[in-house]
Amino acid sequence: MTWARTARWTRTPRRRSGRRHREDVIRLPQWDGSPVWPHGDLLPGNLLTEAVRLTAAIDFGGLGAGDPAADTPAAWAVFTADTRDLFREARVG
Repeated sequence: MTWARTARWTRTPRRRSGRRHREDVIRLPQWDGSPVWPHGDLLPGNLLTEAVRLTAAIDFGGLGAGDPAADTPAAWAVFTADTRDLFREARVG
């Protein structure tokens, strides 16, 4: 999609709101800690459990070095609203 088409696409109020949100996110501070090894795909299908305990993570195709924020989608895909604090407490940094 070209920038000109993107500009036309963002003319509606809802789309302008999405564009402002994207711009706000881009302005957030960048990770300045040491690089970590984020898995990149910590979703239910890649997590093995036994007796409600995590025993392994599989499928490391998205593994890379960088910002631990790459693994934050797991907070929404794996944890419930009641257990998300466990993820926050265990995160790197």
